[in-house]
Amino acid sequence: MIDKDRDTKKLQWNIGTGVHYTLNANWALQADWKYNYHRNTGARDRLWGTRLIYRFGEGNKYI
Repeated sequence: MIDKDRDTKKLQWNIGTGVHYTLNANWALQADWKYNYHRNTGARDRLWGTRLIYRFGEGNKYI
């Protein structure tokens, strides 16, 4: 039973980083990078993402 459980377990590594830049109280920019590695299959994913963020109302009061 223990050996069967080991065969079905998967190991995956996830690493990421990002930056968030506030333009003013309502607008901001964000960029992310993520890396995923699946040890059992050798699959690798590199994901890039960017976002334009708008805050409704008064926005971020603590700028």
